[in-house]
Amino acid sequence: MKKINISVIRKIALVFLVFPFACKDEPLSPSFEDLLTGHSWRWAGCIKGNNDCYINQPDCDKDDATTFFPEGGIKFEDTGIDCDSNPNNNISIGNWEKINDLRIKVNGVTWDILELTENKLRIEYTATGSPGAGGREIWIYEH
Repeated sequence: MKKINISVIRKIALVFLVFPFACKDEPLSPSFEDLLTGHSWRWAGCIKGNNDCYINQPDCDKDDATTFFPEGGIKFEDTGIDCDSNPNNNISIGNWEKINDLRIKVNGVTWDILELTENKLRIEYTATGSPGAGGREIWIYEH
């Protein structure tokens, strides 16, 4: 009868005890689309040049919500305080597309993404071509 080496048995047992814990999967970070879509973003701020352009906005605009949908649709919605007495003006729709992880296009306007987390979206564009336009604008959304 052959003798089994205790040292070999210990090494085999150690492999079976340690192996299941050594290969834990790291949690996956949410994708760009997961962060951007699937919930409403509330408008929380606006900076034009070096000026706060949010502070002077009417309260009925400050409670607006924007929802990006995975298939490329977008919804802008007046929530809470209505800006006019026409209930048919509370929702407008459009489209968006991902250019890359740092840029999106919303209704034909290209926005640079400065920050995108689970709770905050900061986007920027340079306003040109329309009366009163000119300069950089940063819009901040939260949820």
